[in-house]
Amino acid sequence: MFTLPSSSALQFLLDRQLMNISFNKHQVTLTFDPEARIVLGTSVAVNRQVYRDTLDAVRATMHLLHEKVTEVSSEPSDTLRLVYGNGDEMCIIGESAEYENYEIHGPGRFIVV
Repeated sequence: MFTLPSSSALQFLLDRQLMNISFNKHQVTLTFDPEARIVLGTSVAVNRQVYRDTLDAVRATMHLLHEKVTEVSSEPSDTLRLVYGNGDEMCIIGESAEYENYEIHGPGRFIVV
């Protein structure tokens, strides 16, 4: 798999508002305004609590709807760290070296980790 790029390559996520959270059996999709989304096929941590189950991840992120991303960084082990306007932190964890963990879509960007 690919690795997460440096924090500077992820700055397009700053000031994006989380507009929609959708899910299926194995994935959660976070849709931001405009033209950005993250598709999760891995665990997510919200305020340091890790959620491995899809429904638990959805429940843990619902309160972030309509919040804006105020900080974004690339952390060790292919972890994407997002801090929202309400101060909550979401870490998308790159757990698997063999399988796709998550995708980041943005204007002219498609990143697979």
